[in-house]
Amino acid sequence: MKTFKKQFLPLAIGIAALAGFEIEIFRPSWYFYILIGLIFLSFIASFFEQKSFSPAVFFQKFLLIFLFFLGIWTMFLYLESAFIRQALAALGAGFVAARFRFLGDAVREPEIEFLFMVFTAFFSAAAIFGLDLFFNINTEYLAAVSFLPGILLIYGMAREKGGPVDWGTIIAGAILWSELIFTMLMLPNGLYLGAAIAAIYIFIFGEIFYRKHFAQKAELKLVIFALILSLILFLTARWT
Repeated sequence: MKTFKKQFLPLAIGIAALAGFEIEIFRPSWYFYILIGLIFLSFIASFFEQKSFSPAVFFQKFLLIFLFFLGIWTMFLYLESAFIRQALAALGAGFVAARFRFLGDAVREPEIEFLFMVFTAFFSAAAIFGLDLFFNINTEYLAAVSFLPGILLIYGMAREKGGPVDWGTIIAGAILWSELIFTMLMLPNGLYLGAAIAAIYIFIFGEIFYRKHFAQKAELKLVIFALILSLILFLTARWT
C-alpha cells in the first residue's frame, strides 16, 4: 500500500486530472460530465490521502481537493487563450500529483500542503472574479459565496497545524477574505490581480496564524515580501 501511494497513486491522479482538463479544452460541451468526473476523482483522492479514516477529515479533504479542481474548471469556461488553458491544465495536474507524491514526508508534505492552499485560493478567487467579469453575476452574491472557500482554506490550515481548532480565528479570517473579495470586485481591475491579492492574503494569514516558527526571521521576511509584492501589484495594475 505504501508503494501504491508513493508511486502509482500520484501518477494516476495526475493523469486523470490532466485528461479531464484536456477533454474540457477540446470538448467544452462535455463540461457537466467533466465536473462529475472531477467530483469522483476528488472522492478517490481524499479516501487514499488519509492514514486512518475519519468522516470529518475525509469530507474536509474532499471539499478542499474539489475546490482546487473546481477553480481550474471554472476558469476554463471563460479563458480564450489555448496556451493559457494548456499551461493551467498541466500546472493543475502536475501540482496535485506532486501533492500526493510527498504524502508522509515530514519535511516536504507541510510545505506542499501550504502551497496547495495558496494555489487553491488563487484558482477559486480567479473563478469568482471571472464570473463577475464575464457573466456579470451580482457582486454581493459572489462575495457571500466566497466565504465558503475562505473558511475551507483557513480551516484546512488549522487542521494541518494540529491541536485544537480555534473557530473564532477561522471565521474572522474567512470574513476578512470575503470582504477582500468584495472590495476587489468593486474595483476596476483584472481577475488575475484580484486572484493574486486573494492568494497573498491566504499566504500571509497562514504564515501569521498557522505556520510554525513565525518569529524566525525567515518567516517574517516571507510576510514582508508578500506585502511588498501586493503593493507592487497594486501600483502596476491597469485600473481601467
